[in-house]
Amino acid sequence: MYGQTAIIVKDLSSKEYPAIAQVNRKRRVNGQREITISFVYAEINEDFISKIEFGWKILFDGEWYTITNPGYAADGEYISIGITAVLSFFVDLNGFYMQDKVEDKSFTPGTYFETLFQGTGYNFFLVSNLLSNTFSYQDNQSKTERFLYGIDRFNCEYIVRGNNVYIYDQIGSDKDVMLHEDLNIKNVSVNVDASGFHTWTKGFGDLPEGDGVEEPEYQLEVEYESPLITKYGRIEGPAIKDGNYKDSESLTAAARNQVENSYNVSTEIDAVDLTNNGYPEYVLDEGDRVWLYVSKLNLNQQVRVMEVDETFDWEGNRVDVKYVLGNEGIASRYKTQQYDTLKDFQDILSGKKKIQTDWLPDAIIRASDIINGNQDSLFRYLPGEIIGINQSNPNGYMRFNTDGLGFSRDGGKTYRSAITYEGIVADAITVGAIRGIDIYGSQFRSSDGLTQLDITGGNIRLRQNNGRYVYLSPNGLYGYNDGGDIRFQADRLLVTSAALGTSNSNVYLAPDEHNEARIVDVNSIPSDGVAENYSYRPIRAQGLRFGPGFNGYIGTDREVRITSSGFTQEDGSVVYRNLRAAILFGMGFNTTSTNAYIGSDNETRFVNKGYVDGSSNNPIYRNVRGYKGFFDGIGNNAGNNLYLGVNSEVYVTSLGMTNNNPIVWRPLRAEGFKGDYLDVNPSTNSTHIYARPSSNGSLRVTRTGTTDSFRPVEASAFDQSSSYTYKTDITPMNRSGRDVVDSLQVQEFYFNWDYEKSNHQIGLIAEWSDQVAAEDFKSINTSKLLMYVVKNTQENNDEIRNIIYNNEINVSEIEELKAEIANLKAELNELKGVE
Repeated sequence: MYGQTAIIVKDLSSKEYPAIAQVNRKRRVNGQREITISFVYAEINEDFISKIEFGWKILFDGEWYTITNPGYAADGEYISIGITAVLSFFVDLNGFYMQDKVEDKSFTPGTYFETLFQGTGYNFFLVSNLLSNTFSYQDNQSKTERFLYGIDRFNCEYIVRGNNVYIYDQIGSDKDVMLHEDLNIKNVSVNVDASGFHTWTKGFGDLPEGDGVEEPEYQLEVEYESPLITKYGRIEGPAIKDGNYKDSESLTAAARNQVENSYNVSTEIDAVDLTNNGYPEYVLDEGDRVWLYVSKLNLNQQVRVMEVDETFDWEGNRVDVKYVLGNEGIASRYKTQQYDTLKDFQDILSGKKKIQTDWLPDAIIRASDIINGNQDSLFRYLPGEIIGINQSNPNGYMRFNTDGLGFSRDGGKTYRSAITYEGIVADAITVGAIRGIDIYGSQFRSSDGLTQLDITGGNIRLRQNNGRYVYLSPNGLYGYNDGGDIRFQADRLLVTSAALGTSNSNVYLAPDEHNEARIVDVNSIPSDGVAENYSYRPIRAQGLRFGPGFNGYIGTDREVRITSSGFTQEDGSVVYRNLRAAILFGMGFNTTSTNAYIGSDNETRFVNKGYVDGSSNNPIYRNVRGYKGFFDGIGNNAGNNLYLGVNSEVYVTSLGMTNNNPIVWRPLRAEGFKGDYLDVNPSTNSTHIYARPSSNGSLRVTRTGTTDSFRPVEASAFDQSSSYTYKTDITPMNRSGRDVVDSLQVQEFYFNWDYEKSNHQIGLIAEWSDQVAAEDFKSINTSKLLMYVVKNTQENNDEIRNIIYNNEINVSEIEELKAEIANLKAELNELKGVE
């Protein structure tokens, strides 16, 4: 049902689908290339139409586009999808961001685009010779943005073919084609943009390099006035300020170009497509130059195709086309391009200019792409000649016979590149070497007529038509400006130049053994040779080397100062710079600011001078004396003891030291302390001294140098903290203290460190007395022991009181019994008396 479709759709997994749809494509000079497609429901589209989304790709006319704006609509029980897809080159570059930034930095085209294209998967080729330019850009910009900015700054144009980007000063071809109102134009409209229109402007050029003290001023100033002043009056435009312009002619040309292009005229043409009606030359591309004739609008001029708006059917046949045309000085610009190419070629022939190393490889690649990319050439072999035609673009035409070989881009009407028996004709020729050319004569003129070389006797004069010339004679070399004043010279008295170089290894300034090389103000010359009678100027270099094997001397009557390149600032202040060396010798050092800094990656050492000079002996350390010292640490260089020598006390305070009132004291941290006593600081009005072990530690007093040879502690009293404010979960002790006391085994012993057994001891063994042992079972918790003894005493007291109480009861009962016995005796005696 369907033949070969013009569209292939690729999803995110790289699966491809043939598709049918009408395609609209827009191609612009230095603009984004895009297509718009409306997919309607059809059997061939059924497999993908409901899935299509952002990021899918479209292959059309050999180029891949990336979908950026899919739109969905319902049409009854079916859906339709309208998409906009951009050439994938722009989308891919938009996925890379650059984080560098520069301000007024100069780049060559090769350097700029090489950095930009790195890692993108795309290649660039500089087909035209473009000049360097300055750039200013910010960080966090996409590579698409940087690419378009570079195209604008280098004033160039580009073509994308697959993964290759070709960069020209101007794309397109001159075509012998006319768009005529009676032949191939349906509708036409003209638009004029004069928002920036002006009739005159100034130009400033020839900016010398600054010396860091004063801002340099432009040495060249021109004005250009357009003939349109008589009609519109004097309307000033923005000035051109570019120090790269060194002569008034080129700067005036730039000013004229700006004025003449300060208004834009564009013409929109709805054309009749005649490519399928026997006129194959009417295939127009963006950038092509054609002729336009519309009598009703007074249009009869060469114009440039700035945009092509094409519509294709599902098989890829173009069914409609519109052109946007512009006349922004294109013809003159193209002629300038041709002149530049021819001038480069003449300079190469005359030896003034070398073939640039990047021309040949890029040109070879470009030629290979052009030839290998042609897949549908048609050759006709006629009697005496061969004719070749590009069937996709019949304007591509080749003719070969015994008189020559010609290549045409306008269907064979003209041959801009040709080889005949008379020679070679071409807009540009790129070769690796040219040999066998001799030039004879006493007068030589450049091809543009702007330069002339005269040889008269032993003198040579090179002249420009702007009045400047160079004169060479046995007396010297002189360069003159258009006013006859010397711009530079080289003779017995003086050599003046913007730069002095050599083709050998070194540059030599060679006074005799009794004199010196001097950098002086040129206005001081000539003089009498006395040093005080010259005005001296700075010298700028990357480095300074002295004679091999000798000391270097900097002689001055006052100080040697190392400052910023401007020496002094506008306000008279001085910005000092760093000095880096292996060893510095001097009697003293003063800082130019409040503090003085000595920077080191390891240590700053003060040693004997002989060691610094390179002695192989061990260093002898020297004293450091000052008022106050601030350090992160103090160490002993020999690894032994560290001494702090004072006549009174060592104070540990805040950084303010004695400047604070009162003094702010700081802690002292160490692994150990050796001294005769600990005293409270009288300056803090403190009362107590605190020893602070960790939460599970204890304060231990041991013999010097040990941790387990304990010593007694003597004091007037030992108070244990026992306030209820330090305690929690307070309850009466109901356990028996007597049981604990009875279980303790009192032992007799000697301590291990009592080697002579001179101090007999009585006490408990912690490991055998777990009820009163400390947490580490190495010592006795005397508080627990004392409390168990107290508890035991309380229990004993209770028993004693019970015994006493019981005894008192027994005594009372005995007394009562005694009384009863007495009564019984009395009664008994009475009974006996009765008897």
